[in-house]
Amino acid sequence: MPSKSTAGPADPTLDRSSAPARADSLFIDARWMAAASHDTFEATNPATGAIVGHLAKGDREDASRAVEAAAKAAPAWGRTSPFERAAVLERIAASIEQ
Repeated sequence: MPSKSTAGPADPTLDRSSAPARADSLFIDARWMAAASHDTFEATNPATGAIVGHLAKGDREDASRAVEAAAKAAPAWGRTSPFERAAVLERIAASIEQ
């Protein structure tokens, strides 16, 4: 499923407005989308074995979509300054920490 990328040097934020993160969602091409299979798997705490959640189970189709999106974004990403890239990565890290 081709999609138009909305993130890039002009808009380096991770816009989550396209859809909220769900167990069957993957972040590909700057937006949340359902895994092709709609399958999920149990995520467990490796120290205790306790189930901590259910996550989307990506497959080859999802990997192909992600590789295609990355290849499309690479030229623009390569033209950004190290400072711009650092700012994007810092926003990603902050988002993960939430």
